[in-house]
Amino acid sequence: MELSQHLYRKTKELGLTAIEWEDMMREEIRFHLQEQVAIFFEMLDNSLFHEKRAEGYTTEKKTERTISFRFAEVTFRRRRLVHKQTREALYPLDEFLNIAPRQRISEGLKETVSTICAKGMYQKTMEIMEEVSYSRISASTANRIVKEIEEREKILAEIEKEEKELSNEEPEKRKVDYLCIEGDGLVLGCQMKEFHLELHRFQIHEGVRYNGKRTELINPVLFSDFSRKKAFEKVLM
Repeated sequence: MELSQHLYRKTKELGLTAIEWEDMMREEIRFHLQEQVAIFFEMLDNSLFHEKRAEGYTTEKKTERTISFRFAEVTFRRRRLVHKQTREALYPLDEFLNIAPRQRISEGLKETVSTICAKGMYQKTMEIMEEVSYSRISASTANRIVKEIEEREKILAEIEKEEKELSNEEPEKRKVDYLCIEGDGLVLGCQMKEFHLELHRFQIHEGVRYNGKRTELINPVLFSDFSRKKAFEKVLM
């Protein structure tokens, strides 16, 4: 049944007051939005799977998770893929949505919470957030989100400084005998697991040379981001 027909039927049958009718409309539209977004995510997951299948990935299982976005709190199912040869595992939809493991609040909603909490009115802010975005977030969680974003911005500033110091400002285009690429990850802990920050780093260099008893990389260039996909995209640019 289309949403408009469903709302028309309930409006005619229930005999609600004006305020009760608005509350009913809000809840029905919330449910419909959550349902439709979950279907959309499933369609998107199918599309991403077909792309990855061409790269040698196969479906291992489907699992469910719930994420609070700016527009709604959505529960959806998505595939966990495994590469047939390397056994590398990934969730294509999670990467597309930029959602980390154990994360329950989207980056967009975190940004919104941080912005409107700027004056420290956490409890009132969260009441408003629940009204306008259909997402339930406690004042203490909002406080942690703000602190996480502040910490992330501080770390990113330090990373940018390190990248500028380590990398050549204007590297010349030339052929080299060897080009090495290394990748690793650094988990920055937090009291709540869902607020752990995982920094992904890629480093390109031309090898190693000795400087006295120490070794140093030849013409290193560093790329970092809290998103593995974005960090790797920096390497390819």
